[in-house]
Amino acid sequence: MIILVLKNLLRRKIRTVLTILGIGIAVFLLFSLFTFNQGYKNSLLKELDFLGVHMLAVPKGCPYEAAS
Repeated sequence: MIILVLKNLLRRKIRTVLTILGIGIAVFLLFSLFTFNQGYKNSLLKELDFLGVHMLAVPKGCPYEAAS
């Protein structure tokens, strides 16, 4: 069974490389977006602390953690 898999991977080299490249790009983008989101959130909280804001008025049902 493993031999059949390896033969197919080696026979269709371009498809294999493109698939691995696509998966790598997807993982990189997810990691980048998560990191950007965390950095933005930390920056927002730090800025609010710097301004000395103790109360923030937000619309009802606001899904952001900073609103709670």
